[in-house]
Amino acid sequence: MEGICIPYVSSTDQTAVEPGGGGPDTEDHDLERPLKLRSRENQPSIGSAVLAHKFNRQLHRKTRLSKYTDVVRARTSAFARTVGEKSFIQDCEHLVRIEGERRTLLKKALITPLTSTSVVLSWRGTVLPHIARSTLFLFSIVLYWALRLALHFTEFKAGQECQLPVSLSGVSTMGGFFSFFLVFFTRIMYGRFHNQYSEAMACQGRIFDTLCIARGCMDSRYAILRLYRYLNAAHALAYVGLSPAYGKEHFWDIIQENKQLLTDEENERLISLDLEGGGGASREIISWICIHLSAECKAGRINPSSNQGHLVEKVIALRASYAKLYDLADQPLPFLYVHLIALMTYVYLPLYSYALATDESAANTSKPHEFMGTLLIMFNGLFFIGLRIIAERMQEPFGSEIEDLSVMHYIVDTEKGSGRIIGSMPPDFPSDEQEQELEANREDLGPPYAHMTASSTRQRSQYSDLMYRIASEDERPLSFKYKRSPGPRSGT
Repeated sequence: MEGICIPYVSSTDQTAVEPGGGGPDTEDHDLERPLKLRSRENQPSIGSAVLAHKFNRQLHRKTRLSKYTDVVRARTSAFARTVGEKSFIQDCEHLVRIEGERRTLLKKALITPLTSTSVVLSWRGTVLPHIARSTLFLFSIVLYWALRLALHFTEFKAGQECQLPVSLSGVSTMGGFFSFFLVFFTRIMYGRFHNQYSEAMACQGRIFDTLCIARGCMDSRYAILRLYRYLNAAHALAYVGLSPAYGKEHFWDIIQENKQLLTDEENERLISLDLEGGGGASREIISWICIHLSAECKAGRINPSSNQGHLVEKVIALRASYAKLYDLADQPLPFLYVHLIALMTYVYLPLYSYALATDESAANTSKPHEFMGTLLIMFNGLFFIGLRIIAERMQEPFGSEIEDLSVMHYIVDTEKGSGRIIGSMPPDFPSDEQEQELEANREDLGPPYAHMTASSTRQRSQYSDLMYRIASEDERPLSFKYKRSPGPRSGT
């Protein structure tokens, strides 16, 4: 475009100034003003002036944004740090609060009768909040009322003006088959939930077993304390790598700070393995335990040395339980099954609303049956959507929701139980005379085998012979035991 002079002014070039501006000492805000044409002899046309004005506005906006970028970045980083600290605190408080609510609901479900109003009217920890936020549930109700209002204002007559009739009985039959399929799906998820809970409890039990054996056969108290630290650290880190709800910052760092389960060097070694990236950290500690037990056995501080095999067996069984938890998390139910459940739910519930709204028995608009129809829609959605939500929640129970498993309770309870085991100090065992006195004061449990009389010995021999004959008969072939004697032949 000839006749237009639009010089480029950068933030560092202070010599290019506008007419009427200052020299090289011109302030930055003077450079941010829209550029104008330099002279009258280069006056542009009207169209070119409009384009130049638009260009100047864009350049002005870009200049302001570029100068504001550093301030925005600084404020954003400071805000992010503040929000990060707040979210860190909120995550910790959220986990602790949810854990308390979980334990309260478990006691409530165990003690409170099912017919109690406190159970029926509960809201927290139920499927009702999830159903109330369900788009499908609200859409089914809105669809029913929209159809009823449309039929009310169009003088609908049964079987005449309904262009797309749907049999309510046919839809109900389809719902019966779908309910069976959905209940089967929920049963599979409950089995998965129960397996994960069983493995979590097995991890706790194997830690207790290992420490009980170590308490009895290991001479060094500090070796037992090291075993205690490693077992509880592996237990906590197994859940850190299993679920993002129990991350490094708002879960493991707090445990490490309060319990001191690892030294700084050991903790740095595990951090380099990515604590939240799977079971690598827990397997690393398991290998440390095996090396530690081998060193104690070589030093002669495990008596007898055969107990090392029992300890290693328990530790490897603990690793196997962690592996099962990771296997279940890695392989959920196949997607095609989950997709079919979701598809059938999204098809059936609106179809049921349509069939109920256009049913012949409901065609007479003079009867106020819409509210009863709404209740049917709500209870139908409560059943189908509720079962689906229950199944989804039980599939991955190691989360931060109130219906998930109590991971923090498991870790804290395991740590306390481990401390009681290694701190157990039995009193002096009673002497043989005291044991004899206790036996004399105890209720008679029967004569010992060495003091049996001849009659009791004879009775015992007869009983043994009888049991031997019964066992021998059980081992005989079935045709021999139940063989009938031949009856009289016909004609004889």
